Amino acid sequence: MEWEEAISDAKEELGYSEGEYIEDWDEVVETAKEIMSEGNKREYENYLDSPEWKETRSEVLKRDNYTCQDCGGKAENVHHLDYDCLETDEEAEHCVSLCRDCHRSRHNL
Repeated sequence: MEWEEAISDAKEELGYSEGEYIEDWDEVVETAKEIMSEGNKREYENYLDSPEWKETRSEVLKRDNYTCQDCGGKAENVHHLDYDCLETDEEAEHCVSLCRDCHRSRHNL
């Protein structure tokens, strides 16, 4: 989702009509950020269901010998160290295999 689209959606969500004076731009910007975040989250979740991600995930787990790179236990998750490399040829290089507990820890859950 593009920023202009998120701003437009935010104005609509907040009840502004086209061309209407906006009193609280901070509220519009914060709402647009939330909309962008939700849109990006959905796109990422869709990607995690894709055959491309499944192939990358398998490649990373095999590369790391199904071993958690933090604790040495059995890895079942793959963690992105850098989200800028999503869906690129370098994506696997920016991922590590982790056990469920270490993965949750990396996300502060």
